Amino acid sequence: NPGNWTFKTANIIPNTNANTTLFVIVLIIPFVVNASSELPKLYFYGNVKNMEEKSDERKIEVKYVSEDKSFDSFAKIRVQGASSLRYDKKNFNITFYEDNTYVNKRKIDVKWGEMSKYTLKANWLDKTHSRNLVSADIYADIQKKYGLFDNTLNNGVVDGFPIEIYVNDKFYGLYTLNLHKDYFFDLDEDNPNNILFASKASTL
Repeated sequence: NPGNWTFKTANIIPNTNANTTLFVIVLIIPFVVNASSELPKLYFYGNVKNMEEKSDERKIEVKYVSEDKSFDSFAKIRVQGASSLRYDKKNFNITFYEDNTYVNKRKIDVKWGEMSKYTLKANWLDKTHSRNLVSADIYADIQKKYGLFDNTLNNGVVDGFPIEIYVNDKFYGLYTLNLHKDYFFDLDEDNPNNILFASKASTL
């Protein structure tokens, strides 16, 4: 299973000799992937050159291959992110479709159940590709401890796994395939009563 990463979560050690409490976080990373297994691969077929802005969207065909699943599909990809737009390696949102009319969305299960949308993170500033998801898993453990968002996939926070991306059969880079934010809270995209409010940009 591509999502079975093994790591130790944080040990928080209070410094009782200081006037103020100092917390030292000891984190063992990165996750350990079974050395005998290969990372899942996602192949893009089509023109994805010069995608620079969030409005840039392309219609492509894709092939997904992992140890326990493979499929071909039509898809749309769109540049994702805000501050990350200035980086050379872009994040993408990907939506799967039933056919080349790109009208009816196709729900596919790669780990968390059937979904039509996923996010591909480039992690341009993090060579370990771990900070985003390891931090999320620590936060999910905290949420779980206090019974928060127990009815969601990862206690209301992002989840994902590493994946290799290829463009027209040429290696493009290592990414992580993540839950799209629409699914953090177990929302049904076909139910008009399920609504998620989210800001488009940081005001900080």
